[in-house]
Amino acid sequence: MQMQHMQKNLSNSIQKQRHPPTNQTNDNKNGTKRQWHTRHRTHPRRQHKHCFISFKKTKKHQTNINPKYKNLKKPLTIRLEMDEMWGRVYCKKTPCWLWHAINHDTKEIIAYAFGSRKSEVLKELWATLNDLELDIVAVFSDDNFAYHEIVPSNILQTGKRNTQRIERKHLTFRTRLKRLARKTICYSKSLDMHKVLFGLLINVLEFGNKLV
Repeated sequence: MQMQHMQKNLSNSIQKQRHPPTNQTNDNKNGTKRQWHTRHRTHPRRQHKHCFISFKKTKKHQTNINPKYKNLKKPLTIRLEMDEMWGRVYCKKTPCWLWHAINHDTKEIIAYAFGSRKSEVLKELWATLNDLELDIVAVFSDDNFAYHEIVPSNILQTGKRNTQRIERKHLTFRTRLKRLARKTICYSKSLDMHKVLFGLLINVLEFGNKLV
């Protein structure tokens, strides 16, 4: 008798799930109505206005230098890892490269710059690093020709042995931001948008900045 009673309760509960009461609202039925209702939508003009303002705010509050290394009281002896990372803008034929330098001991990004793979962008990044109170004793990088032109040869060490931490940063960036993935069609439509979104990722994830 007890087993029959349990089976009867189970069948009743299953039937209630299949046929819900008429007084309860079904989200699947009213989902499309709710989606197109004017109360739940923002006017296209307002959407464009809000997006433009947030884009300008985000771009204004970004910095390409880690705030921790801006106001150093005394020169800091440091070893750097430097590398470049490609990203796509509009299509595969127009890449945009991120050049950045990290602290070899703490894995922190110190500064970064965007541009082509030519030595002018590395020259800009190297000038930014020289403006800081840093005593650079070693620079680990790959065998790109730009490093041999800009970085002094007495502190430059090329090879993949000491650049594993910065390569791990690249993997983190590609995981966090879809448009940086290797096999994808999600490209930035403009260079400004690519710089802002990439800079937003670095400022929040690495620098710890809270952008309003």
